[in-house]
Amino acid sequence: MALSGALAGLAGGVEVLGVHYHFVSNFSAVNEFDGLIVAFSGQLHPAGVVLFAFLLGGLRTGSIVGLQIQSDIPRELGSALIAFMLLFAATHRFFHSPNGGKHAAEISS
Repeated sequence: MALSGALAGLAGGVEVLGVHYHFVSNFSAVNEFDGLIVAFSGQLHPAGVVLFAFLLGGLRTGSIVGLQIQSDIPRELGSALIAFMLLFAATHRFFHSPNGGKHAAEISS
């Protein structure tokens, strides 16, 4: 992982310093982790993944077309909403107890 991170940083540095000669704000794509977002938010269930994929696609398209062009609201607001949805879906997986909320002492007795 360290080697691939170093190579990616080197490639980005060459791209910025050798091609554009300045920092480009939209250098990387916004939808890099869409599969991960859909899988976590759909809770790894096929029906949930399909439903959330449509929700995510509509939210991304709506944030670019609807918010930015028609209402002059920055499109980062849609990305922030998607980030909060992922955060809440991921924290639900961490705090969900597989034994129904009972402690280990209650289960063994």
